[in-house]
Parts: sequence; C-alpha cells; structure tokens
Amino acid sequence: MVCLIKFGELEYMKKLIDGEFYFSHAKRFRELEDELIKGQGDKFEGKAVVNTMSVRMYDPDTDEFLGELKTDLMTFSAAMVTNIPVYCLSVFWQDDCIFYKDSDNYALHFSDDIIKTIREHFPKADTAAIFHAPQDLLAVLEEQTKGTLVHNPVEYLSVKPIGMEWIRFVGADDIEKIDGGSKLSITTNNVHRTLFAKDTFFRDEKEYRVLIRDEQISTPEVRTYNIGNSGTLIDMEKLFRKGLKVVDASVVNFS
Repeated sequence: MVCLIKFGELEYMKKLIDGEFYFSHAKRFRELEDELIKGQGDKFEGKAVVNTMSVRMYDPDTDEFLGELKTDLMTFSAAMVTNIPVYCLSVFWQDDCIFYKDSDNYALHFSDDIIKTIREHFPKADTAAIFHAPQDLLAVLEEQTKGTLVHNPVEYLSVKPIGMEWIRFVGADDIEKIDGGSKLSITTNNVHRTLFAKDTFFRDEKEYRVLIRDEQISTPEVRTYNIGNSGTLIDMEKLFRKGLKVVDASVVNFS
C-alpha cells in the first residue's frame, strides 16, 4: 500500500486532516443511490443476490430446523451489518505508480478510468486528502478506537447474482461440501466481510474501508482522532492533471 486518498469538498477535507472522520453505514449508502447517484450510494451495500433453488433456515442457538424456502433468486442481507460504522477512502499500490523506489519515494499518476469514475461518482469533490504513510494512519486509528477496528481493501465481485468468489471471500474458507452442493456458514465472526465485497461497477473507486465491527450507529457521525500532521491537501483537478510526487516521505511537488 503506497497511500490512502479521500476525495471530497475542501471544507470537509480540511476537517479530515484535523482528525474528523465522518463514519456512515450501509443503511445510509443504500439510501444515497436513490437520493443522489450510484457510486456515492449503493442499494446493494452489504447485500447480495443469491441464485438458488432452496434455502434452509435453522435456529442459531438450538440448530432446530425452522423451514425451507423454494426460490430462484433471493436477496441476502444480514441485519447486524446495516449500522456498523464505515469510513471509506481510496487506496493506491505500487502497481499504480510510474516510479517506485520505496514507500518514501514514488511518483503516482491516475488512469483515465479512475479519473472519470471519481469525477462522476463524487461530482462535488474538489480536493484530495492524501495520507502517504497509510500504515501509520491505520495504526493510530486502531490505537484510539475503543471497539474492534477492521480495515481492508474492498474486493470487487459479482453480487447480482453472487458467484463462488463472493462465497469464498465472505465465508472466509468456512465452506462445507454436502450432497448436491455446498454449505456456506456466515456467522457473527465473518458477516462484516459483506461490507468489503462490492459489485465490479465500483472497481475504479479503488476503495479501502475502515469498520468498527462491534459497534452500531443509528445515524452517520463524526469521530475525532489525533492523527498529527499525517494528511496533505491537494487540489483534485491539479492532482489528476499532474500526478503526485513524494520524496523522502514528503509531498514535495507534482511529477
């Protein structure tokens, strides 16, 4: 991981580098697709369409068989992930760089597809908040968060309907072969991974997510962290035109 970048309006990006992180949740992301635009919002956030012939339901405490549904398609959604606090950034890797010596010295340019996606999905964005020591930032967030902080790059997979890649990713290898098919076990230990699985439509957002797994919020909220001087603000269009150059762990100029 070379750097994490948040694209947004200058007013809010100034607050971000001062340590104000605006956590949202899946419920709000689902609403945003209808209110604004698909990209900022996603009505399948934390959900997936399952192509199946039958679904058997069991009591999670007693393992008692409760019933069976016969269906061709159904939407899978776990209620407990709906209000988990989520913070979203974009992540860039060594492969995105036109020059990479080490984590303190590199030059980054953005593909036309990424530029087009960011402009279309976030039409009000005019500023990039750049964190060029991402592991340090994440370590600070982990240290200062009371709950269980989980962070990962988003995996872009088909969710309408899902395939075996989605099942393997969310199930985290908890798949049991049974007669005529496979049994996928989604538990309280891995169901949060549905928030790291998004449709391939969003691929060029290059999203990296931070979750507070064992907490629930009723509405989006700001949480303040002491992140020091870890962030740098750059005009987004200038960044897209000229790219980014980092020398000795400092943003010195555009490449």
